[in-house]
Amino acid sequence: MHLVLVAWLYLDNDWLWAAIAGAYLLGAAALILATPVYLQRPTALTLYMGGMVIGRWLLPTVPGLEWFLPVFYLKLLVSHLPREEPYRPATAT
Repeated sequence: MHLVLVAWLYLDNDWLWAAIAGAYLLGAAALILATPVYLQRPTALTLYMGGMVIGRWLLPTVPGLEWFLPVFYLKLLVSHLPREEPYRPATAT
């Protein structure tokens, strides 16, 4: 919904922008969830960097909102999506 609102309010109904940004987000999320848990964090960071390239050089940016797409991808792909598993610290013997 955030992508659609940005395309509507700030990019004069640029639905292609919203479709490309949303398709990358969904594809990256599917790849992250398809990887084993111990590889999800590095995969998320790698795909986040790909999102930075798309957001910086492929898609037009909104003046004053250049930060939106990088922060949005960081929040969703790196912070919220990867599963975490608790590990006990190794005990000293």
